[in-house]
Amino acid sequence: MLKDRIPTDSTIASIANCLENPDHYVSQVYGKARRATKEHGNSVAVRIGVLGTGAKPNYRTERVGESDSVFLVLASYRGDNHMPLFEVNDDLESSNWSERTMSVEELGELLGKIRNFVPK
Repeated sequence: MLKDRIPTDSTIASIANCLENPDHYVSQVYGKARRATKEHGNSVAVRIGVLGTGAKPNYRTERVGESDSVFLVLASYRGDNHMPLFEVNDDLESSNWSERTMSVEELGELLGKIRNFVPK
């Protein structure tokens, strides 16, 4: 087993304290996810990669189906620069990705929490 690996049930929220720059990272992920909802509706979720320390995990947007085990990968991104990830073999290897996802709404709530936003 690799030494630098976050727990397989991690989400962005569960590793937020490990992120190098939480505000920037979450806002970038949230933006990618929001753009995906324009084409795919509210069924978009984000899953993070579990390789590494969690400072800037890769992530992918997915269209979720009836259950957590049914999904379609829409796009994968590098966590360090938020550009598309082209490493297809890593993308397809399910053990490199978290078992859990976050919805766009949950990402927005997390970003608000990071920014100490208090709803009126």
